[in-house]
Amino acid sequence: MMMASVTLLTGAWLWRRGGARLFKRLAFPLAFAWSAVPWPTNVEEVVTLKLRGLVTSASVSTLHLMGVQASHQGNIINLASGSVVVDSACSGISSLQSTLMVSLFLGEFFRFRAARRILLLAGGACLAIGANLARATTLVWLASSGGPDKLLKYHDRVGCAETGVIFLALATAAWYLSRKQKSSFQEEESPVDAGEGGWAGNGGFVALAAFAAIPLLAWAWFALSPGGPIRMQDKPLWALKTGAEKTAWRVQPVELSPIDARTLGCTDAQTLSLEGPASAEVYHFFWKTDSSTGFGHTPDNCMTCAGWRKECEPVSARLRIKNAEIPCKVYRFARDGERTVVFQSVWYGGDPMLRGDAEFPDTKDAPRGARLSLLWNEPRRRGLESLNVYMPPARDAASEIRMAEEVLGQVLVSNR
Repeated sequence: MMMASVTLLTGAWLWRRGGARLFKRLAFPLAFAWSAVPWPTNVEEVVTLKLRGLVTSASVSTLHLMGVQASHQGNIINLASGSVVVDSACSGISSLQSTLMVSLFLGEFFRFRAARRILLLAGGACLAIGANLARATTLVWLASSGGPDKLLKYHDRVGCAETGVIFLALATAAWYLSRKQKSSFQEEESPVDAGEGGWAGNGGFVALAAFAAIPLLAWAWFALSPGGPIRMQDKPLWALKTGAEKTAWRVQPVELSPIDARTLGCTDAQTLSLEGPASAEVYHFFWKTDSSTGFGHTPDNCMTCAGWRKECEPVSARLRIKNAEIPCKVYRFARDGERTVVFQSVWYGGDPMLRGDAEFPDTKDAPRGARLSLLWNEPRRRGLESLNVYMPPARDAASEIRMAEEVLGQVLVSNR
């Protein structure tokens, strides 16, 4: 909506100052700005998932040719030295998007005909995907030979090298195509005379004042809207202790690998494994400031990327832990004959995101108006907290809820 507003206003201004001639002359740069707008979520998600699958299978196949033992489950590559997760950043979606932008720019800069522009776009896309496959395979090979530490050491260096190769090759290809193209363009007519008229001379000052007012207007909206000012959560509401309440349970801390910690990017992370009347794993994550990174780490995203299949749609549930009520979603997954149940509860800005039977606004299956409603009634907050329990299924839903309450009762403590 913001980009559409800017485009319409700019287009109207160009038409007012120079009519159809000026609008036509500047149509490409006006349209080019749209290439910086994120793709629609559904489109980007489909492309990202396809690229992740391609990178995973191609990397494993290449490692086999190199004599390295590797296998994969979903987008997790299993090596002798550990596991490597091919996350969204490793899919190459960013390289693909930026390469398409550069291809569009170079096509206009060299004033290619339509056929050459399409050829440059297709070549750039293939170049981006191929270079990312090479980068991912190199990083996985480094992880197989030197473990996660070696992968992290060279991660950014290999990424910078990939970016340099892509853009150098793309610029070279565009230059080569420009030499092969017969010049059929003549110098265009003289520049359009914008002229003067009305309040056109003060238009720049008016635009500058409007942009300067944006932060003040945003602050006023957050302060005066029904939800009140932005709510800040500086520390997690909950914590996990390593000692169990009852001797029948044994609690073992699990340390996140450096790769997993980098992927999550959270401020705090705790993981515990419990054995006793049942087996379970408890994960607790907290993102202090930029909570946007935490929205993607929901079971329906992370589990399916690890090769699990969602058995049914999630349902709402409420857990009672030491006189505290925790609203959550219950997910069910299966993989290779194995089944698991996941309870997840999320707090945003210190308040539970799930109320009543509503959906989390960040899940795939949430109503499309959920995020807009959240922005309208409770403006953007800071601080995101996620509590997850993974356990085998029980004979019925009530038994699973009781077991989840028993598990959390052993290790969960209030941090308020």
